[in-house]
Amino acid sequence: MRTREALNEARVSIYPLDASQLEAGVITADLENRLIQAKLQEPMEPGANVPPPPPPNPTGRYAAEMHQDTHTIQGTFRDLAEATGGRALRSAGDIAAELNGIAADGRAAYLLSFTPDGPADDKYHLITVKLAARHDLTLRYRTGYLYEKEPATLKQRFQQAVWQPRDVNDIALTAAASGSTQARVLKVGVAATDLEMAQTGDSQTGEFWTDKLDIFLIERDDDTLHAKVTGRTLALRLRPETYQKVLREGIPFDQPLPSKPGAGSLRVIVVDENSGRMGSVTLPASALPPPT
Repeated sequence: MRTREALNEARVSIYPLDASQLEAGVITADLENRLIQAKLQEPMEPGANVPPPPPPNPTGRYAAEMHQDTHTIQGTFRDLAEATGGRALRSAGDIAAELNGIAADGRAAYLLSFTPDGPADDKYHLITVKLAARHDLTLRYRTGYLYEKEPATLKQRFQQAVWQPRDVNDIALTAAASGSTQARVLKVGVAATDLEMAQTGDSQTGEFWTDKLDIFLIERDDDTLHAKVTGRTLALRLRPETYQKVLREGIPFDQPLPSKPGAGSLRVIVVDENSGRMGSVTLPASALPPPT
């Protein structure tokens, strides 16, 4: 379900392909005859230990090999295709025609939306779209959505920001990995226009714009089941000229990278203490520079 939601939010449709007909080693109905021909064409050395041919109705290892070569698309992938508005390509004898069909599916697209008439319940709801006046068309669309409740506390919002597939965009963030002989860092930029910086000071002390940003580095594994969280606070106290500059250019900071990142992903979450807004940006660990 988490995968469905991530794909649907990204507007990605899945088209699983049965590639068994494209593989050179496919076992077909002429299995027995081909084995006999191979046996006749290849002379055996005296005393050679040759395994017996498979029985007419193969079992065990032979049956497993045949199943591997001629299997159909698994139900999980067929369901994922349908849920994301795609379709399973069960017959891939003419792969060019199949790919042309996929391209044709995207030539007529419409964006529909609606608002649920009930409260959020953290349940998955099915969607059905029908054409009242046309019965000669096939519609492909996402078949459901997870109606999640809005988190009530800051802690719940943070937990959701850690685990949900997509990034939080209340605060716009950018990130680029940088490696050197001294350190490996993420160069992160924060859109200052999304922050709620407070104006303080007087004629004697001068005018300042202040805020505090809580910055968290989340190391997530491939299955997004475990996470390591480290954090720090960035205090802002900006003079008017600096404040105007960061409004235009953003607030840059370097986030040190772990010395031995895992195989999953890294997510940076920024929390604006003045407003409670959050933003996040995620990078796969494979996109990070290797340790020096």
